[in-house]
Amino acid sequence: MCQPQIIQGFETQLQNIGTVDNEGFEFAANAAIFQGDFRWNTYANISFNDNTIVKLVENDTDGNDIYYSSNPLSGGGTTQLLREGESVGTFWGYMYDGVVQSEADVLVGGEAVGGESFKDLNGDGALTDEDRAIIGDPHPDFNWGWNNDFSYKNINLNIFVQGSQGGEILNYTLMELGALNGRTNVTTEALNRWSPTNTDTDIPEARVSRSFVTSDRWIDDASYVRIKNISLGYNFSADFLSKIHMSAARLYVSGQNLFTFTNYKGIDPEVSYSNSSSNIGLDYGSYPNVKSYTVGLNISF
Repeated sequence: MCQPQIIQGFETQLQNIGTVDNEGFEFAANAAIFQGDFRWNTYANISFNDNTIVKLVENDTDGNDIYYSSNPLSGGGTTQLLREGESVGTFWGYMYDGVVQSEADVLVGGEAVGGESFKDLNGDGALTDEDRAIIGDPHPDFNWGWNNDFSYKNINLNIFVQGSQGGEILNYTLMELGALNGRTNVTTEALNRWSPTNTDTDIPEARVSRSFVTSDRWIDDASYVRIKNISLGYNFSADFLSKIHMSAARLYVSGQNLFTFTNYKGIDPEVSYSNSSSNIGLDYGSYPNVKSYTVGLNISF
């Protein structure tokens, strides 16, 4: 049995704490729709999962939350929350309220007219940590897939579609590009930034003093439907193969990640720059799924 040891010079240590409950179900079905010269076989599945923190710290009766940050940008403060009754990795931050339009809307500790406006949740007239709230959940409601095999005589076609519904992404890339603080590149939204002559906008004016603030402005719906793979092939006939002394030959062309239907503002809703279970649903310059095409010939002698 391992015995605990006291290591001089260290005041903290990483531990496995608390209890997490994952409940859900998966349903799958397959069917032979058509059989004969023309064949269609289909397979579909859908899975639901509910992730909940049951107990955060053993023997803790106060229900203390754990706040932490995964923000790769300077500033931004706390970005995520561990709380009993909530999902792991819940996003934590301010609630964006557009642009400060008048002096009466300026909060103590907030930006002046033309700057970012955040909701004063506790109504004290100041922008503090007490105005932060849960702003998103990275866990999808469900994931699904649908695979179809079609064939007609020697021609065969496979189409695979996958999707995810619900779940959100905290997009650090857009947070960096949308800060308009002069320290990074910007998106074309900067063309519609606030100015004394352009006040009807929710894009704040450029300010070098602005830090990277985590808010629901950078939270996006990560739902998507993707044509994951399409493959078209031709199997050469037995008569032809016997003439060239082969037992099998198949010519095919396929494409991967061909089309994606999503409202996500980033490049790809199916990515995450961190593999940690407590840091899912994050995007910061994440490499997208590559669209690719393949042509091939399989032969057997």
